[in-house]
Amino acid sequence: GRICEVFAVEHCSPAMLKEDTGIVSSYLLEHGDPLLAEFVDGKIARNRAVLESLENSTLTESAQQRAIYNALTEQLLEIRKNI
Repeated sequence: GRICEVFAVEHCSPAMLKEDTGIVSSYLLEHGDPLLAEFVDGKIARNRAVLESLENSTLTESAQQRAIYNALTEQLLEIRKNI
């Protein structure tokens, strides 16, 4: 009844996120897991919360972080449309 994530992380630019980044496991996508929609919705909600907090930030790196989270959220929304 749960989806657990295991992943490796490396620094990347927003442009790299347009490629297949493994944001959602290809196994889950291929096998149509019944929890997949809820899992993706949760990721979208968390990204939007981070984006909201970054909007109020005055740090210089916030613009780059917003770009990364926007790209991730767009990918998730596309995935969600196709579930």
